[in-house]
Amino acid sequence: SLEIGQVSPFLDDLRKYFKTNKPQFQEILSATKTFTEEAEALLKEGIQEQMERFLLPE
Repeated sequence: SLEIGQVSPFLDDLRKYFKTNKPQFQEILSATKTFTEEAEALLKEGIQEQMERFLLPE
């Protein structure tokens, strides 16, 4: 889990991660204007991947 002081840096890194590694997430949201099952799966996958990367240095 994240400490309070880690939330803002995590969110910044998560946004960058999605722009670089999961561009289809934004494409789905922009094209459909809805939160589809595919978008949800990408979001969950991206959060899990980023949590692993973010917490790895500890």
